[in-house]
This record gives sequence, C-alpha cells and structure tokens, in this order.
Amino acid sequence: MPKPRQEHITLYQGSTFRYTVLLEQPDGSPVDLTGATARMQVRPRAGSDEVFLALTNDNGGITITPLEGKLELYVPADATIGQTWRRGVYQLEVEYATGDVYRYLEGNVEHSHEVTR
Repeated sequence: MPKPRQEHITLYQGSTFRYTVLLEQPDGSPVDLTGATARMQVRPRAGSDEVFLALTNDNGGITITPLEGKLELYVPADATIGQTWRRGVYQLEVEYATGDVYRYLEGNVEHSHEVTR
C-alpha cells in the first residue's frame, strides 16, 4: 500500500483550479488506472460530516487517463463563488476495478477569498 503524499492546496475564489497527479510504480512506470474511479473531498476537519467540495470522475471534477496513471483535478471558477469557508482538509482516493482502495494524496486546503469581482 502506498503512503499518501502530503500536499497543501490553495483554491482561489473565482479562479479555475487545475492540478495534475501522476501515479507511478516504484520503478517509475505509470500505475494502470484502467477501470478505476477516483474521489476527493474537502471537509472542515477529519471526521466532519460537512463536505465543502467533492470531486469525482462521475461529476467531472477528476479526469482519469488510465494508461498514463494520470488524475486531473478540476474545479471551475464559479464553484468557489459564494463559498465562505477558509480552511479544510482533503484526501484523494482511487478505487480500482479489483475493489482495492488507496489514498494517494492528502493535506490541508486553504480557500483564498476573492477581492476583485
């Protein structure tokens, strides 16, 4: 099981967010994501029932390029407008066709509020 990489993410209110995650085997070859699904949630803290933001490959928030081991995270600019939260935590998980689930990325999220509108 891979150890999740710690990454701090900043979302800028009113701005598009795009972030690419490349998953690699220990030998440097891409992880095969054929048949996999991915999900990411931002919450105020671990254990909270409140979800600030949810990205999946079903809702267009995550695009998977299976043979490249690539996950592309996407939050459109208008999805952050009206959000009042400032800080949260997130995790990015992949569920494989076998049913195995691995957490690849986790960390803190800062939501920088917009001044120019």
